[in-house]
Amino acid sequence: MIRDDGSQPDTAKRIAQEMIVNDRISVLAGFTFTPVALAVAPLATEAKIPEVVMAAGTSIITERSPYITRTFFTIAQVTMPMAQWAGKNVKKVVTLVSDYAPGHDAEKMFSEEFKKGGGEIVANLRVPCRARTSRRICSARATPTRTASSCSFRAAWPALSRGSMPSAG
Repeated sequence: MIRDDGSQPDTAKRIAQEMIVNDRISVLAGFTFTPVALAVAPLATEAKIPEVVMAAGTSIITERSPYITRTFFTIAQVTMPMAQWAGKNVKKVVTLVSDYAPGHDAEKMFSEEFKKGGGEIVANLRVPCRARTSRRICSARATPTRTASSCSFRAAWPALSRGSMPSAG
């Protein structure tokens, strides 16, 4: 059974509730964006059914319910190698992230790891994904295969734009 939540948390919650109560489903699966996965987490917990998150990458998702599992990578898995590379090649950076959970996750993970390598964060900037100017920057919202970290720091490092970061994994 497939239903489209339009990537809207309220819609996802309503659909999940209908599927649990009316259709008596035994597994909820999908969840492209973090806010959608988090909105459904309490329902999965209450109904005691698995919620399989297939694309949302924010680290906290699996902490919101013992019934959540993830088949996708986390933002930290992408961001930490990038920060390690930057720590060896760049002294100061400005982070630019989408202003929602995945961006905050990327900012936190990157900043912590970059500082361990002796780097300095000059500023942390957050851009609302609904803003007209951020559509190109925050492509993670429209394209699940591009993570917040890949759009977040690209502007800060010309090396990334040229693709000269082979050791980052």
